[in-house]
Amino acid sequence: MKALSKLFFTLFLTTSIGIAAFSQDCEAYFPMKEGAYLETRSYDVKDKLQGISRMTVLQKQTAGPRVSVTVGVQSLDDKEKEVMNTTMEVYCESGVFYIDMKKFLDQQTMESFKDMEVAMESENMEFPSSLQPGQALKDAQITVSASSGGMKLFSMNVWITNRKVEAIEDITTPAGTFSCYRISSDVETKMMMKISVRSVEWYARNVGTVRTESYNSKGKLTGYTLLTDYKN
Repeated sequence: MKALSKLFFTLFLTTSIGIAAFSQDCEAYFPMKEGAYLETRSYDVKDKLQGISRMTVLQKQTAGPRVSVTVGVQSLDDKEKEVMNTTMEVYCESGVFYIDMKKFLDQQTMESFKDMEVAMESENMEFPSSLQPGQALKDAQITVSASSGGMKLFSMNVWITNRKVEAIEDITTPAGTFSCYRISSDVETKMMMKISVRSVEWYARNVGTVRTESYNSKGKLTGYTLLTDYKN
């Protein structure tokens, strides 16, 4: 249950998303410059630090109409002890920007299954080149299963639905003040049980996730993340 709780905090420790042109017909929702650095910190409702995510853009590649960025992701716990160090990919193709849904999995939970056979199926999170208040965005989902010796031991599903651009607002964090798109969504995770939360996220052009808030089924705030450092 503790791992499931940490999953939800990391679920909204979202990857940075900003509008920066990857190509003539496709705008990316992630800093594309090699060496760009972002840090987000996750807190509970009592403002107690729960975890830290540090991301560095390592490499940019172009293959035909697809432009991708490899990002180094370091996850730390509330004591700033490293939990996981991995990489992820975000890419832009045919006017749409995609974020790999593996980014929304708690790395500490996944580390516990490192000696198992892990399979994943997903529909990555999509962002069109332009965002406007009132705009509906496509759903996203990921299914993860782990097995050992042919025996299935673990299965988890995450669905992100009802994504909607609600407004454009200025948000201030320790990293500065940013003009942001506010996007809401419903998130349902099924592991041993189903848990549903409401997410509200603020994204800044060419920066990424500036603030994220998560709410339980009763509408009560359960945690939030802030962009605490940004270099591009």
